[in-house]
Amino acid sequence: MRAIELTEDRWDPAAYPLHETLFAQANGYLGIRGSFEEGFSGSSIKSIRGTYINGFYENEKILYGESAYGFAKTNQIMLHIPDATRLRLAVDGEPVFIDNGRLWSYKRHLSLTGGILVRTVDWESSQGKRVLFCFERLASLQDPHLLAMRLTMRPFNFSGTIEVVSLIDGDVQNIRNEEDPRVGSQSEGFSLDPVSLEALAKEGLAKMILKTRHSELTLGCSIHHLLAPEPCESPLASCEARQAAIRYAIRVHQGQEAVLTKIACYTTSLETPVAEIDLFLRQKGAHAIQEGFEAYATAQTEILSRYWRVAETTVEDQPEIERALAVNQFHLYQSVGKDGRRNVASKGLTGEGYGGHTFWDTEIYMIPFFIFREPNIARKLLEYRYGLLPFARERARTMGHHQGALYPWRTIAGEECSAYYPAGTAQYHINADIAYAIRQYWQVTQDDDFLVKKGAEILFETARLWSDLGHFNPERDGQFTLEGVTGPDEYTAVIDNNYYTNRMAQEHLHFAAETAKWLQQRYPVEYERLGRSLGLSEAEPAEWEEKSGRMYFPPRDRRGITPQDDSFLSLRRWDFKGTPPDHYPLLLHYHPLVIYRHQVCKQADVVLAHLLAGESVSLEQKKRDFDYYEPLTTHDSSLSPCIYGMMAAEVGYPDKAEAYFTHTLFLDLHNLHHNSVDGAHLAAMAGSWMTLVYGFAGLRTPEGTLSFNPILPASWNGYAFRLYYRGSLLEVRAQHASVTYTLMEGGAIGFRHKERSVQLTRQRPKLSL
Repeated sequence: MRAIELTEDRWDPAAYPLHETLFAQANGYLGIRGSFEEGFSGSSIKSIRGTYINGFYENEKILYGESAYGFAKTNQIMLHIPDATRLRLAVDGEPVFIDNGRLWSYKRHLSLTGGILVRTVDWESSQGKRVLFCFERLASLQDPHLLAMRLTMRPFNFSGTIEVVSLIDGDVQNIRNEEDPRVGSQSEGFSLDPVSLEALAKEGLAKMILKTRHSELTLGCSIHHLLAPEPCESPLASCEARQAAIRYAIRVHQGQEAVLTKIACYTTSLETPVAEIDLFLRQKGAHAIQEGFEAYATAQTEILSRYWRVAETTVEDQPEIERALAVNQFHLYQSVGKDGRRNVASKGLTGEGYGGHTFWDTEIYMIPFFIFREPNIARKLLEYRYGLLPFARERARTMGHHQGALYPWRTIAGEECSAYYPAGTAQYHINADIAYAIRQYWQVTQDDDFLVKKGAEILFETARLWSDLGHFNPERDGQFTLEGVTGPDEYTAVIDNNYYTNRMAQEHLHFAAETAKWLQQRYPVEYERLGRSLGLSEAEPAEWEEKSGRMYFPPRDRRGITPQDDSFLSLRRWDFKGTPPDHYPLLLHYHPLVIYRHQVCKQADVVLAHLLAGESVSLEQKKRDFDYYEPLTTHDSSLSPCIYGMMAAEVGYPDKAEAYFTHTLFLDLHNLHHNSVDGAHLAAMAGSWMTLVYGFAGLRTPEGTLSFNPILPASWNGYAFRLYYRGSLLEVRAQHASVTYTLMEGGAIGFRHKERSVQLTRQRPKLSL
C-alpha cells in the first residue's frame, strides 16, 4: 500500500480539540489522544487530553431521584489515566510553548502505514533563539503495554542549554458533563489515588502505582529514558503528590542534534497481579529502552503492512475518499481489543464519549468489518461476549426472567450501566444482535471450534430469554409476541412488537434451533456436555423453532407500509418544518415523552431490519418502507446514515446512497455531528466501509453464501477492496464496464455475481463480468 498520512500543515488553535481525536493513537489496549507533549502556556486554548486503557474503569453510583427495582445501580467509566507523554521544555530558561514565542513553521502528520505521529515545530524564543523540535511517538502494536517517544532538538542560531523535564502526570480527571448524556462522567474529583511514586535520576526511571477508589483496580505506569549526548549536569528526580519526573539539562551546540528517547510502560491488575506490577514495569521498560525507538517503529510498520495488505480500499481518481476510508479503517484497527478480554468502545480509545462503554455497535457495525478483514479479531470480540455470559444470566434474573441471559445495553466489565432504561435495558434486541454476529462470523469463517465451544452456549442462553419474554398471544391469533421493548429507534420506547426486535428474534431463535440440530449431528459429545451444563431439555430447540415460525409482525397498513411497532403508524408525524435547525439532536431539546408521542425516528429501525434480515422481503416492499421512513428519520445517531446508504443502493437510489456514504465517511474528519472532539464515531467509521461494500458492491451472505450485486456511483471511475471468505482472499474491482473478481490466496471460492454463480480456483483465479 502506498504511504497515506493524515496531515496538519499549519497551527490552528480552533481545530486543536478535533485534531486531538483525529490524531489519536492506540493499539487495542492503550490509547492516547493527539495532544501536544508540552501543552500550552495558559488555558485559552481548549484541550481535551486523554490516556486510556481499554477495559480499565472506575465504578460510580448511579443517582436517581426516584429509583425502582432492577434499575442499574453502578456506572462504569473508562478512566483518564496518568499521562506519560508530558514534557516541559525550556530554552536557556525560557519555557517552550507553541502559543508563546514565534512559530516559523509547523507540521504534524500521522502515518497510517507506519503508525507513527510526527510533529515538527520551528520555534523561536523572545531572545531570538531558534530551535527545531521534532516529536515522534507510537502506541506499540508489537507490545501493547508500551508507548515509544522520541524528541529531537536542533538549535539553528545559538549554543546553549535546553532543559527537558519528562514526567508522568497523574493530576488528571475525567470530563464531567451533566447536560449531555453522550459525554463524560457524573463524578467529581480524582478516581485514582497514588499508592507509590518513585523517581530515580541515575536510572532515568520514574514510576507511579495507583488504585481506583471503588472498582479496586490497580494501575502501574513507568517512564524510561535515553539521552544523546549525555546531559551537561546530573539528572534530577522529583516526586510530587501526583507527578513523578526526571529533569535533564542538555548542552546543545548550533546545528547539532540532541535526542531524548522516552518509553512509557503501563499495566493493570486486570492482567498483572498487584504484587508483580512494580517488577513488570521495571523489566519491560528497561528492555524497551534498550531496544530503542527505531526497533518499535520498524515493528509497527511491519504489523500495519500486513493489515493493509487486506484492508486497503481504493477508489479510482478520488484521493480524498481513499484517504478518508484509510483514516477510518486505521482507527478501527488500532482501537479494537484483540485479546478476547477487551471489546471496542463506541468512541474506541480516542475519547471519553459514552464513558468508554461497549454497545450493540460492536456486533452490527464493527464485527462485520473485521469478519472480512481480520477474522481473528472478530472472534476475539465474540469471546469477550462469552466472558460476560455470567453477568448476562444474572441480569436476566434481575429482570424477572427465570431462564436465559440478557446482555447489558452498555457496559465495560459486564454489569448494566444504562441509567435510562427506556432507551437502555428495554433494548432487548442486543441479544439478537449478538446472535446475528455469531451466525455471520460462523457462516463466513466456518470456525466450528468457536461455535461448538462458546458460540452455541451464547445462542442457547439468549434464545431462552426470548422464550421467557414473549408468549403465544390469543389476541394475536396465537402468534408469538414481544411486549415492552425498545428497538434501535430510541425516539420510540417501551412499545409492543417492534418490527426490528421481532424480526431479529425470529432469526435468532431459528439459528439457535438449527445450531442445536447441527451439534447433535456433528458434535454429539459436545452437545450432550453443553445440554447437561445448561439443563437444556430435548424439547427446547423445537420450541425455539415453533416460536420463530409463529413470530408476530404488525400487519401492513392500507398503504403497504411495514409498521415499526403496534402503535407507531397511529401517532402524529413530527413537525419537521417547525423544528429549528439548532434543535437537533432532539434528545437535547425535547422531553422524551414529547418525542415518544410522534412519528419520528432517531435512526434506522425497519430499514435496518430489511438490511440485516430482509431475505424474504421483496425489493418493492423495501423501497416502499425506505420512502416512508426516510423523511421521518433525523439521523441524530451517527449509526443511521450508513444504513440508509446501504439500503438506498439496494432499492435503486444511487445518488442518495452516495450522499449517505459521503456523510458517513467524513463524519469525524469534518466533525459533521459537532461532537467528534469527544472521540471518533467508530461504528460510523466501520459504516463507511460497509456502505461501499454492502451498499455499492451489494455484498450479502444469504444462508452463508457470498453474493455481490455491484453498482458504481456516477461520479466514480471504479473501486476495489479485498475480503476473506472461508480462508480465501478475494479481490473485487468494480468499474463502469465490468467487475473483476480475483482469488488472491487460498483455495477455491464460490459466490454469486447478481444471478450468476461464480467459481474461482488457483487454475482459474480471475474473472471479469
